[in-house]
Amino acid sequence: MKRWRILSVCVLLIILMLAGCAGKPYNYDLSEYIRLGNYKNIEIPTESIEDQMEEDIESLLTEHSTEVEVTDRAVIDGDILNIDYIGTLDGVAFEGGTATGAPLTIGSNTYLEGFEEGLIGAYIGDTVTLNLTFPEDYYQNMDLAGQETVFEVTINSITELIKPALTDEFIAGLEDLDYDTVDELKKILRENIIKNTAWDMLIEDSTIISYPKKDVKKYYDRLINNYEQMTLGYYGMSLYSYIKALGYNQDAFLTEILDSAKNQVLNDMLVYSIARAENITVSEEKYNEFALEGAVSYGYDNVKDYEKAAGKADIERAALTRLIVEYVSGNVTET
Repeated sequence: MKRWRILSVCVLLIILMLAGCAGKPYNYDLSEYIRLGNYKNIEIPTESIEDQMEEDIESLLTEHSTEVEVTDRAVIDGDILNIDYIGTLDGVAFEGGTATGAPLTIGSNTYLEGFEEGLIGAYIGDTVTLNLTFPEDYYQNMDLAGQETVFEVTINSITELIKPALTDEFIAGLEDLDYDTVDELKKILRENIIKNTAWDMLIEDSTIISYPKKDVKKYYDRLINNYEQMTLGYYGMSLYSYIKALGYNQDAFLTEILDSAKNQVLNDMLVYSIARAENITVSEEKYNEFALEGAVSYGYDNVKDYEKAAGKADIERAALTRLIVEYVSGNVTET
């Protein structure tokens, strides 16, 4: 029984997602909505940067690992399993709690807390009994929220991921990367980690007084529209029919959509507040540079076609976001 969450958008992705949001919002004093936290003297421990770099590199190596079937040992963290399971409440199987031939990566945290950990040490052919409790906010099915359950899990197969060595040759062979050496990879990772960490610390240190309702509604409507287009295009059904078919709680789903909209408004307000305070604007040179990059990234033949699709105002707004993120990260001190 898998968890379900709407992924929040990090600040670096927001830079690319701003196209399509009409106009130049927040171009005024935002002090009635937000009090800026520290953005000039942010300190980040070098150790935390290095730890995050290791995690990112491990994720990259895992993504390009080779799968090898295992028959002579027990399950360990990181293994990919094929399992059958039956979940019961008071001895009765519940809807959605049974599966055959289901894939599961140990350590992915995609199942109930304790499910994956409980399979470590089991062998192929073993059946493991797991006594678990659904979380109180189990949005997939609120009837199961907080309920104690028993899962009988059978291990059908174990697959191990063999990770490649981190070498210049490996990095140069990755088509989705724009750099060719390990040193270049680490440099880009470090820069992005500092940007994201600094922005997260700024958010934590800032105070939200209230949210501009019209802007929250704009993002909320846009997110709903994106989901509707996706479910209609991929599944041929409306968003709410899709939610119902999966057994999700509609109110909880819409609450998370609203939270996502507020997060995007918060990022916008931070960008425009700092730009106003520091008198940072997008020069013609920076605009042209960003527009050309966007045209190439999104596959447009030229900048004019990209401007027609995205809108000059929105390209400028996205460019400003990048400038502010770089400004904040440029004031970071490693400790």
